[in-house]
Amino acid sequence: MGKSCLLATRHNIVSHASLPGSRPDFIGGIPRKRHAGNYGGRHLARKVFNRRFDLGCTGSVIDQFGQRLIHEKLSDMDPIAGVYKPVLQLHFTKPKSVMRLDDIDWGGSPNSSNAVPLNEPVCGYQGDGGPCAEGQTVFPMDYVHMS
Repeated sequence: MGKSCLLATRHNIVSHASLPGSRPDFIGGIPRKRHAGNYGGRHLARKVFNRRFDLGCTGSVIDQFGQRLIHEKLSDMDPIAGVYKPVLQLHFTKPKSVMRLDDIDWGGSPNSSNAVPLNEPVCGYQGDGGPCAEGQTVFPMDYVHMS
């Protein structure tokens, strides 16, 4: 696995074949293994089903229905070590599962207790919702007098 993938997981397997250092014979190897010939699209697609492909930086599995089975890890920056570490692992097989490997560091201020961020800002994206619509301040300020 030594190489790092530059493409997101939503790209299809054909786009991985053009990565520098990847296996250029990825698609070409299919007809060679099954008696070379002039293939139509459906016939060639059937040759891809039920196969595993090593793409150099990752692997790809195509099931019997032509669907790519996803085996991915989500990494998060470890604030202490300063490196990315895997925190979740997705296996889209039977049954599909998400395995928790470590806690996610959600960041924030030291007193935020590492809480998951809201899906939307407290005052909305326009700044006119929630308490801001009523003229309230969201974060009350404590005034400190320094002499």
